[in-house]
Amino acid sequence: MPTLTEDKNQFAFSYLRALYHEFLYGFSFRRRKELLLAGLLLFIQGFAYSQNHLPYILKKYAPEELRQDFQLMREVLEKAHPSLYLYTPKLEMNHYFDQVYNNITDSMNEIQFRNLLSFVISKIRCGHTAVKPSNSFKRMHPVPFPQFPLYSRVWGDTMVVYHNTSRKDSFITRGTIIKAIDGMPVKQIIQSLYQFMPTDGYSMGVNEIRLTYNFPAYYRNIFGISEKYSIRYLSEEGEVRDTVISAYFPLADTMDKKKKLPDGVRVKKKKKLTRKDKLASARDMDIDTSLNLAVIRLNTFSNGFKLKKFYRQSFRRIAKEGIDNVVIDLRDNGGGNIRNYILLAKYLADSSFRVADTVTSIVRSLPYSKHIHSGRLNDIYMIISTRKKKDGQFHFTYFEDRWFKPKKKNHFGKNIYAVSSGQTFSAAVLFITTLKNQDNFTLVGEETGGTAYGNNGMLIPDLILPKTKVRISLPLFRMIINPKDGKSGRGIFPDIEVKPTVESIRSGEDLKIKKVLDLIQSGNNQAGGQ
Repeated sequence: MPTLTEDKNQFAFSYLRALYHEFLYGFSFRRRKELLLAGLLLFIQGFAYSQNHLPYILKKYAPEELRQDFQLMREVLEKAHPSLYLYTPKLEMNHYFDQVYNNITDSMNEIQFRNLLSFVISKIRCGHTAVKPSNSFKRMHPVPFPQFPLYSRVWGDTMVVYHNTSRKDSFITRGTIIKAIDGMPVKQIIQSLYQFMPTDGYSMGVNEIRLTYNFPAYYRNIFGISEKYSIRYLSEEGEVRDTVISAYFPLADTMDKKKKLPDGVRVKKKKKLTRKDKLASARDMDIDTSLNLAVIRLNTFSNGFKLKKFYRQSFRRIAKEGIDNVVIDLRDNGGGNIRNYILLAKYLADSSFRVADTVTSIVRSLPYSKHIHSGRLNDIYMIISTRKKKDGQFHFTYFEDRWFKPKKKNHFGKNIYAVSSGQTFSAAVLFITTLKNQDNFTLVGEETGGTAYGNNGMLIPDLILPKTKVRISLPLFRMIINPKDGKSGRGIFPDIEVKPTVESIRSGEDLKIKKVLDLIQSGNNQAGGQ
């Protein structure tokens, strides 16, 4: 397989050509300056390439600096993380820390260092503890680099293409099953990538969705990039075939499309999303009067989307129109503000509920707070909101002791369906937990990414490593929802499991919503409480 080391000149020429076109037809003067600078740096420094890392023009950090940052991260996690040893025993966790620390023997750029950090962070099995780029990294790289061209739906050991960005390799179409890339079986690729991705416990669905959304980015960060990729795939006839596809050059391909347009035709600039569009993308509701059905798509519980008003208007309309079936689509809901989940649950819960069994922190004052975003403010918040109990931990008693009563006005007590996926996380799992034992509630879809036992979160500042400025999200509270679940580390399983199929991806059919509609039409509500 040709790589940059074998054909560096051709690769560099193609990319510089893309930079040149973007420079000529860029959207702003500032953007052109950034691209010109990037092009000059690439020309001067060349495309230094390692088989395992990206060819970004990045500052390299000395081993001493990297070890200092790593050791600081380790100390903060050991002193402040509420569940560091929940799924990985202390001796085993120490082994991973020591192993990674001892591997820092040479200079590294930020991407290489982040890969090391991500490897050890993934062993905590906490979905809210993650490695994030430095702010300067995000600002320094306005230019998208060449990438693997296939976007695919991933589940289990299966990888099925749903979008091919390369027009030159159009024979790999939507619904194509990928068996291997560059001689490596898909199962091995997926398992390798998972070693650098955080999860809650042992529920892998969230990483299946992450790979589905952006497999090219995860693949390039770990395996590097090439000008060509060898692909083994399964044809529509069921035959195993091999081919070679080209890397996708976003800038060059954009220019080629412009060139092939008929004379006099111009591409309209993509409209900037209005405030109304942004709100609709986060939450909306459709009503089908023929099925007596309301579908509420709720992609977040975060603040800033006027959820209180949305709930009030939605359930007022549902009550006014006498709707008998409500679907809450939580497939893309990664969580957010707990109070926003509570408010929704009040419209649907059939009895009083509380958020969690326990909500605890092991510290009230953060170590190395000068390196933690809003560190002093977090200390003040924790001092005011928690109290120490006999177990030696600091309890956030508001969510432990308070019971929330259902609303009376416009309360919905008929058939409730929720739709879940591996992306269903954090506060979305709290919502499902609140309703899952009701006789009128049915969960359809896939195992949630957030565990049934609980999660770490609520307050999640960033630890900013002083040398590299790489950021580590640091949850400060352990929230136990269901103590009986223990350490199984699995998500909430649906009452009716519906996974994707090759045919559904090929046709674009939404099997989960189809199943809900079938249940409504047949009058068969298989609620979790039955």
